[in-house]
Amino acid sequence: MGVIFSLASLLYFTGFCQMDSNWAIAQEFEPCFQGMDEASPRKAALLKATQSIREYLQGGMLPPTTKKPVNTFSRANPARKLKIVTQVKDRSYAFENDRIFCDIGLSQLKKNEYYNYLITADGHISYAILKDDWEFGVKHYHIAFGKPVVAAGALYFNSDDTVTYNLQSGTFSKILLSTYPILESELATAVKEFFKKEPGIKTVQFTASKFLPSNPPTLEEILRLCQSPWFTEKNADICSLELGNTKI
Repeated sequence: MGVIFSLASLLYFTGFCQMDSNWAIAQEFEPCFQGMDEASPRKAALLKATQSIREYLQGGMLPPTTKKPVNTFSRANPARKLKIVTQVKDRSYAFENDRIFCDIGLSQLKKNEYYNYLITADGHISYAILKDDWEFGVKHYHIAFGKPVVAAGALYFNSDDTVTYNLQSGTFSKILLSTYPILESELATAVKEFFKKEPGIKTVQFTASKFLPSNPPTLEEILRLCQSPWFTEKNADICSLELGNTKI
């Protein structure tokens, strides 16, 4: 596969200026990526599947360290849209609630659930379970850990061991595919090649459709969020709107 963009243009799109801060984040959370050592057959399979992508991108896309707030659904008032502010460190909330998984086998994930997935350029994979459309602490930039990324999207793990996945990621795939349109089929194939070799997986199928949860968090989850400093640091006003006089 030929490289049709210069390294200079690639660095512009991937936020080269953020390398130092991303490196620090990667070091801080490096223990998450210890499930596959350098000699792991799974890591070798992942690197082989994504080889052409890594060559095409001359490495991978660096994750951002911040993201703009996005509109999400309100539980208290369905007609109201909320803007949830997130930070990289919010993934600590997800870790505390067992929602981020690094380098585990695909079949080890809980079935009948939605996940974000992300593949790094150095041969690691992370997942984050998706409970609602707020995605607090489980967005793709949360599970990149500052590492260059070659693929990201969402998947659904069905009870019959079928995995349906896409490349829907506003943080990574949207930019990559708009900048390098030829990548879509390559990315879809690379991810499928790895997933279908995972033990215990019956069928792997790609879809271009979005299938993330569109529901707001449950009241229980909002109460949990509003007791967490990771959430209330930037979203205390959301707690007031959603909970009203409800005691925490």
